[in-house]
Amino acid sequence: MDEALAEVSHDEQVLKGTIRIAAPHCFGETVVPELLALIRVAYPQLDLELVLNDRTVDLVTEGVDISFRLGQLGEGAFIARHLGQVGRVLVAAPGYLKRHGPIGAPSELIKHPFIRVQGMFGTDQLPLRQAATVVESVPIHTAIRTSHWRPVYEMVMSGVGIGVLEEPACVDALADGRLVRIVPQFEVLPFDLNMLIQAQRPVPPRVRMIVAMLKNCTPEILERVRVECGNAASVFEVLSDDNVSVLPKPSLQPSIT
Repeated sequence: MDEALAEVSHDEQVLKGTIRIAAPHCFGETVVPELLALIRVAYPQLDLELVLNDRTVDLVTEGVDISFRLGQLGEGAFIARHLGQVGRVLVAAPGYLKRHGPIGAPSELIKHPFIRVQGMFGTDQLPLRQAATVVESVPIHTAIRTSHWRPVYEMVMSGVGIGVLEEPACVDALADGRLVRIVPQFEVLPFDLNMLIQAQRPVPPRVRMIVAMLKNCTPEILERVRVECGNAASVFEVLSDDNVSVLPKPSLQPSIT
């Protein structure tokens, strides 16, 4: 009855009930919390439930209203809306590069231990793009595989090896110089991001309202992160083979006057 009244009155504030949202771990832990906060401000009477899982979630069998999906859409009965792309960055810690030397070309990647999430790449080949239409697969040596992005982040940060991280996961570390891009003239292929809803008719008003909001807000957040990552790359850089360095990162200690 609440949904019917909302449909007739067009009063967004009467939206009640629960919205169940599914997302992959990294995107769900870095971007979705900001989206949920925006939803709560707009619709304070709406309850939210977030389900994080890197496997493909079937909306019907798992009772999910909205699902964020990276990469291939897969099969199933759903309606998909493309939201943009989630960028990925090939990174290393400055300390690692000081110990092992800078990486000047993709062909040198195989000499370094690569840390990655299981299933990120089907083989030990990293697809890189230098121009808009030119993609080449570069061999890598996978030293460590994990089932979650966070151990990859921590081990790359601590200088165990090199790896690929989604932009929202490493934007802060790039900004303050704790991580730097490797071979920045090449781009790791981004993930396509889609928002899926059940192929039911009619779509419940609360789902339709949230889908419209996410369709507007999500691309703005991804674009902001992309710009911040790009700005960070122009500030912190690896210099020549004989002199590997980065600009000093800002002190976290309060100044004393």
